[in-house]
Amino acid sequence: MLAIAALAAGALATTACARRALVALPSTASAWIDPFTARATSQGGVTVEASTDERRFAWLGLGERATPVLVRVANGGDVPLDVSRATFELVAGTARFGAIPPDQIAPRADLRRRELRSGALEPGKSRSGIVYFEPVVGDWGFVKLRASLVDASSAALVGSVDVPFSSGREVRCTLDDAARRDPPVPETFLVRGCLPPL
Repeated sequence: MLAIAALAAGALATTACARRALVALPSTASAWIDPFTARATSQGGVTVEASTDERRFAWLGLGERATPVLVRVANGGDVPLDVSRATFELVAGTARFGAIPPDQIAPRADLRRRELRSGALEPGKSRSGIVYFEPVVGDWGFVKLRASLVDASSAALVGSVDVPFSSGREVRCTLDDAARRDPPVPETFLVRGCLPPL
């Protein structure tokens, strides 16, 4: 009887600790940085790094009103890029989650201050900030942060960058220090949805 009670308590604890998040995926087309951060570079030399670590955003108190992503764009190309929230979208199969203005989430100055600044990004320059997306809730499987690269001088689309994530995986394991330094094998990431301990 005690053994059954212990098993039941363990099952409840595992369920209670399960979390859902956008998790960075190992990929041949991107650099896996940590469980919540990945980086990809276009053929033209533009690098987009994205972080979805909810611990960075917990103090914003967004709940499920928005999905925030901390984005860094480094223009290693030859032309100035038009960078704004409209540059980005989250893509899950045929579903699209667009970027939304912070005032649509809540009329707060702190949200506006931390949003990725709009405007031309000259070659050799970089810019960081939060992009707020329509809430990604539920199990969507594979999700890509897609950045459309637009020439600021001609308004021509010159390419795109996809940064891969996985959405809605229940978290039932943790990563030790060694595992945090190197990306886990894709099977572990996709099936178990490992995240680091809080």
